[in-house]
Amino acid sequence: MKYFKTFEDLSKVKKITKVKNPNKKSDVKTAPGIISSTDLMNLEFDEIDFTGDWEKLFGDPAPNFDMMIDGGPGSGKTTFLLKFAKYLAVKFGKVLYVSSEEYGTATLNQKIEDIEAVSDNLFFADNLNYNLDDFDFVFIDSINDMSLKLSEYKDIREEYPLTAFILVFQHTKAEDYRGSKEWEHEMEIAATIEKGIITVYKNRYGVKGELNVFEPISSLDKKSEK
Repeated sequence: MKYFKTFEDLSKVKKITKVKNPNKKSDVKTAPGIISSTDLMNLEFDEIDFTGDWEKLFGDPAPNFDMMIDGGPGSGKTTFLLKFAKYLAVKFGKVLYVSSEEYGTATLNQKIEDIEAVSDNLFFADNLNYNLDDFDFVFIDSINDMSLKLSEYKDIREEYPLTAFILVFQHTKAEDYRGSKEWEHEMEIAATIEKGIITVYKNRYGVKGELNVFEPISSLDKKSEK
């Protein structure tokens, strides 16, 4: 099945589609990148079936979503990220957590132990110099510490189009994320964490949830809880 992440990806359609021109008796062929409304409505879009609190927070995004999360020191950012990484690893595939700031430190090990963020599908690294094809989800913590430019991220995204990326941003003194607003425009999902509360303020998949990152996050859906 041809996979389209969003309607913007329809520009990548290469096949020639025959359509009926009401002003001519003969059929005409459309150019590459053009699709009929009938074919458009018949397209199938993949999605990740998030459950429980995760679905309430993010909805059901595409498997190769782009997400940015920002937060200041002590906000609960790392706690949430490790919980999210574990959930993805246990339920959906291989996860690489790139921690340029805390990799190999006792503090990160302690957080992993406290949260029990352990899975055979969850891996850690201190940089991006690896073949990311082996992973379904990649956390980059943080964009600022790694001095990653937006143009460089776009190159990574182009090289690994089927991978989901979760980008982490530090806070400024004004409690906004440190970086150009162009980053936000490139993301499908954007959330901020303040005083233990994560709030989704942008989501192309519709859901804009909120929850306390220090409380247990349920992955059970309503049917499972009955």
